[in-house]
Amino acid sequence: MGRRLTRKEIKKRDPITETLVGVWTWMVENRRAALTVVGIVLGAVVLYYVGTLWYGRSQSTRTLAMQKALEVYDGRVDPAAKEPKDNVFPTTQAKFSAALKSFQEIESSEGSSAEGLLATYYKAACLRELGRVAEAEAALTKILPEVDDKRQLQVVQLALAETYRAGGKYDDALRTLDQLEKAENPAFSTEAIAYTRALCLEEKGKFQDAL
Repeated sequence: MGRRLTRKEIKKRDPITETLVGVWTWMVENRRAALTVVGIVLGAVVLYYVGTLWYGRSQSTRTLAMQKALEVYDGRVDPAAKEPKDNVFPTTQAKFSAALKSFQEIESSEGSSAEGLLATYYKAACLRELGRVAEAEAALTKILPEVDDKRQLQVVQLALAETYRAGGKYDDALRTLDQLEKAENPAFSTEAIAYTRALCLEEKGKFQDAL
């Protein structure tokens, strides 16, 4: 893959891209206000994508357990709820703790099958949401050599880069993003990778490099 485009080169493409880059720049400059919303949206897109890649290939009855676990993961948080019921949880921690338990059970029973790998991926996502970043990193690192589809591998790599960032391992995150940029059949746009890179650089204290 060729060299990384500069922001000026990206902006020359078309007005829509220029607008998107402007929004991206605002989000970098106002990261603390925008990160939560963007993280939820981007995370949902990535998780849906990886779920489609893995989950859609399996036709066995084992997918029923995965479906139920995903329903828990996508459950709603309602502070008024006294206890978990019908995938409605009183706290975010309660939701991800319940989802984590479900994915761990699937991972344990399915091993390196499609369901097992997907369960490990979502387990890592739950661990990261629960602040258990080191465990999330270990889970993603574990399945990297087991993923044989190149586009699936890129999804895991992006999740790992985000996990590195969450753990303050910015150099590791940037190296992983470099690998994604060199992918022959990219699963993500240059702008999507650039946004994650900008967050790493900004948090590392290199704000000018992030722009």
